[in-house]
Amino acid sequence: MMFKLYRVLRKIPVLGSVFRIVNAYVYSGRLVYNTQVAPLNLWWSKVLKKMFYMLVFTIFVLQGDLFHMASLKWEPADTILSIFPSVLGFGIGVYGLMFVMPTSFMAFLIKNQAKLKFGPEIIHVDMGYPLVVYASVMLVAIFDKILSTPLMKFMCVWALFLWGCDCI
Repeated sequence: MMFKLYRVLRKIPVLGSVFRIVNAYVYSGRLVYNTQVAPLNLWWSKVLKKMFYMLVFTIFVLQGDLFHMASLKWEPADTILSIFPSVLGFGIGVYGLMFVMPTSFMAFLIKNQAKLKFGPEIIHVDMGYPLVVYASVMLVAIFDKILSTPLMKFMCVWALFLWGCDCI
């Protein structure tokens, strides 16, 4: 059942690739992420809990005034689209540098995997997941610029806070 669900989700263009990266992050890089969907408790603890808390925080910050988002003078999409390309570019550069890591560092991770409670596989997912978050936040901002609805503006503020939460 889980394998069939995984295969269906993976076949969705673009979203399938995003799903695979996030599923790998939820599984902490363990190879089982390639064949099955992570259990809901792992999704909750790694991804969904932050999303929910940031939703509550965003509603609190905006004081529940979701219907007056159009009167908000600040454009969160402009903030996102002005800083995120630089952050995303930097992140991709750092991800690229990962391939020139000294073999001694990788050997250290493999040798001390039991002590560290993680191995070299975690590096890829811990680098890839934030890049997916950055790109997703930029996508929300782009849709906000296109649609210009109060709901999209709210989602933009939420995505900006979510990005801040994921950086911590």
